[in-house]
Amino acid sequence: MSRRGQQGSGTVLGLVWLSVFGVGIVVALVIALLIAQAHQVRSAADLAALSAAVHAADGPRPACAAARQVAGSMRAQVRRCDLVGLTVTVELESLGVTLWGVHLPMTAIARAGPALS
Repeated sequence: MSRRGQQGSGTVLGLVWLSVFGVGIVVALVIALLIAQAHQVRSAADLAALSAAVHAADGPRPACAAARQVAGSMRAQVRRCDLVGLTVTVELESLGVTLWGVHLPMTAIARAGPALS
C-alpha cells in the first residue's frame, strides 16, 4: 500500500494548528489590552471624583476643575461633572485605544462624597 498521497499532510496540519494558536494569542492579547484600559479609566474616574469631592465645599467650578486636572493627568477627559450637595458624580472618557485603525474610547462613572452616618 502506497502512502504517496499523504506526503506533507502532517506539515500542513501542523501549520494550520500553528496559525490557529497564533490567532488565539493575538485575540487574548487584545482582550487583555481592553481589560487593562477599562481598569485604567475606572481608576481615573475614582480619583477624579475623590479629588472633586475634596473641593466640593468650594462649589461646582473648583470641584470640576480638580476632576479635570486629575483626569487629564491620567489621559482621560471629563464628559460630565455634577455636584449635588457635597456629592460629586464624574463621568470620564479615556483617550482610548486604537486597534487596526479603529478608535475604542472607554467611559466610566464614579461618585464621591461624605460618608453617611
